[in-house]
Amino acid sequence: MDGVSVARAHIKGRIRPGGYFRSERAIRITFLAPALIAIASVLIVPLMYCVRNSFYSFNLERVYEGQRFVGLGNYLLAVKDKYFAGALSVSSVIAIFSVPLEFVIGFSLAILLSRPLERRSPSLKKLFRTLAILPVVLPPVVVGLMWRFMF
Repeated sequence: MDGVSVARAHIKGRIRPGGYFRSERAIRITFLAPALIAIASVLIVPLMYCVRNSFYSFNLERVYEGQRFVGLGNYLLAVKDKYFAGALSVSSVIAIFSVPLEFVIGFSLAILLSRPLERRSPSLKKLFRTLAILPVVLPPVVVGLMWRFMF
């Protein structure tokens, strides 16, 4: 390729500076691969391990006996338990009401904080600044007070 055709190809986006990637797809895959590997190793692999273990019976008092395959026996035992239905209903109610409420509150705060607060109210700006820094400042204060009470 002569200099003019290289410049034209560069303008059209076929050749990238450095020459490492041939296409946008290769760039995307290269940048997404570490994140996908991290997600797989932190989320998917333990989840699959838990699903596998749910089909086995294991007694921690008798580790030497090993695991015994019980199939869906653990699930049937959980469904027959008298506390399972109550725990499932309480968890469902909490999930049904807390998730939308947290979403609405978070989304509202994000919309409110996306615009500059100086125009609206200086006191409101101070309040949000205080609320934003509170989770960072509060734990060391609590730990310090606990140590003070202990000694």
